Amino acid sequence: MTTRKRWLLGSVVVVACLLGGAATVVRLLGPKLKAVAVVQQEIVQTVIVSGRVLPTSRINVGSLLAGVVAKVAVKEGDHVQTGDLLVQLDDADARAAVVVAKAGLQQARARMAQLDHVTAPMARDSHRQADANLVLAQLSYERQLALLKNGGTTVAQRDESKRALAVAQGQHDATETQAISMGSRGADHRMAVAFSAQAAASVAQSEVRVAQSRIVAATPARVLIRSVEPGELVQPGRALLVLARDGSTLLSIQPDEKSLADLRLSQSAKASADAFAAQSFAASVVYIAPSIDPQRGTVEVRLAVPEVPPYLRTDMTVSVNIEVGRHEHALLIPTSAVRDLASNKPWVWLFTRGSTQQLGRIQHRSVQLGLRSDDRVEITQGLQLGDLVISTEGQGLTAGQRVRASTQKGS
Repeated sequence: MTTRKRWLLGSVVVVACLLGGAATVVRLLGPKLKAVAVVQQEIVQTVIVSGRVLPTSRINVGSLLAGVVAKVAVKEGDHVQTGDLLVQLDDADARAAVVVAKAGLQQARARMAQLDHVTAPMARDSHRQADANLVLAQLSYERQLALLKNGGTTVAQRDESKRALAVAQGQHDATETQAISMGSRGADHRMAVAFSAQAAASVAQSEVRVAQSRIVAATPARVLIRSVEPGELVQPGRALLVLARDGSTLLSIQPDEKSLADLRLSQSAKASADAFAAQSFAASVVYIAPSIDPQRGTVEVRLAVPEVPPYLRTDMTVSVNIEVGRHEHALLIPTSAVRDLASNKPWVWLFTRGSTQQLGRIQHRSVQLGLRSDDRVEITQGLQLGDLVISTEGQGLTAGQRVRASTQKGS
């Protein structure tokens, strides 16, 4: 064997010995893992989700009448107060109907006045005259009967007196019926009252149609959509305008149902519109839906905005950060150090020091979790301040195994 070959063989032997020695050291001392200490700091748990700006309510404004639009008094973005004109329909026919109805009402009232002050008094006078005539006819007939017994008159004169009595009785009955009919409880009087009421209702109906041709705002609101122009023929039921009623601005979000246990009414939040991401505004939870959306597995949550920024618009996309919990003196470790984090039995590898600060063994330790942030989690049971836990994945580790820990701060 040449000198060169012997040298190469010796190098290989030396390298193999070194590698074997290193493997033995690793096997004896254990793998090198990152460990982090349990620290005590404040933790804030939040739910972050996107949503949209809602108006208090949307109002679809339409016409109760078919007609031609004469004027549209608002445009999109305008703010209106109660009673402000929105849309005016052509009301010429409706106003003419008011004139005709008022004329009919005047006629009915004139008829009523004539009945009360002319016809009814005349009927009462006629009845009194007929009553007097009946009395005279009755007396005349009785005299004829008495004279006939004494031979002072003839049968023909008695019969004529009897006929006159019958005529007087008929006139009396007729005038009595007419006087009663024209009295305050009579048929003619009731009919006149009905005609007058009908005429008044016609006036009111025609005036309502005039009022309905003038479409006004029922409440303070902002115009969102205008879908009508002057000259258009509109039909009842068509939405001409869409308004957003004034009131507390609401944000609607749809967090995952897993967040439901952490959400409470009156929780504070910070929100920002995607179009103005650098600016945030305060909000608070005012509504949590009593049911879950089965298709998406989400729950609707609404938040009120007490001070609405001027740039906020209906249907804007917003990002909402709801504070659902805050503990000032919580025991914290990195989320990466918790195994089976999503289960109901989370645990950690607890590092116990041996002869040196870096050498020791690991133990399986069950823990109970509290609040969570993006990268840290609160430990409520199972660990104490200053304990070291393994923060790396550490595949293939077993309880009691020797490891070498490279420590770092928990924060």
